[in-house]
Amino acid sequence: VAVCSENPIENIYISHDGTVSPCVYLNVPLRKNIIPRYFKNKEYNIPRTIFGNIKVEKLEGIYNRKEFARFRSIFKRRSDSSRSSADLISRILGFSDLSSDTPRLPEPCYTCYKAYGV
Repeated sequence: VAVCSENPIENIYISHDGTVSPCVYLNVPLRKNIIPRYFKNKEYNIPRTIFGNIKVEKLEGIYNRKEFARFRSIFKRRSDSSRSSADLISRILGFSDLSSDTPRLPEPCYTCYKAYGV
């Protein structure tokens, strides 16, 4: 799966406290700001991924922040590479889900089952 169903290329999530994230699963409001996650029978502790707060700054400024743009660009490149001819042939022949030139998922997404279509 090049882009998960939360589609961080086109969507954002704003939490009750005004914090802005690319996805609801990266901004679970817990006391310690650490999200426990279980992936492939192993526990991971993922820090909340927050790019700003609409109570402090305008959404446009947060959305255009370099770090947030970089995060989205990974999924954009993944999406673009999954449409290549080489990738299509690889998937048809069963060699792989995505081609080798597909960028790796952002670190906080790597252990999320949504990123794999589950």
